[in-house]
Amino acid sequence: MMLGNSRWYDQVFSHFDPETGLTRHFAVGPILRDLQSGGLRPEVCDLEVTAKSAAYLLSNAGIEQDHLARITSRLHEPILLADFEDGTSLIIDGNHRYVLRFAMGLRYIKAYRLTPTMWEPYLIQGVPSDVSDALLPTPAP
Repeated sequence: MMLGNSRWYDQVFSHFDPETGLTRHFAVGPILRDLQSGGLRPEVCDLEVTAKSAAYLLSNAGIEQDHLARITSRLHEPILLADFEDGTSLIIDGNHRYVLRFAMGLRYIKAYRLTPTMWEPYLIQGVPSDVSDALLPTPAP
């Protein structure tokens, strides 16, 4: 998906992989619309909510406390999980719901598991490098 084909207000999840140096921009808005319309039909699973993952998200995923307070009515919504060829997965939508479920003592969350062939068409291409560079973590002084 080219940057020009996205709506300017669409939800996007950007992820920088420090091991590969690759930044991916997932067009979450179109994924959610295609799930709703039935154009995308991934497997739905019950994902275990763990202390280790919740702690990682709290310290590395920009979890905002005020946002946690606003999403309690959305706790039932499945998160989006991008599966990779190496067996790892990445939450591309639902980090706050995951953390809040853990804080509430809920140990599972529904997840849409997107295979690479499902999520690759939703990668935004053509993002200028200066935009990608601005998304990278800033080294500590």
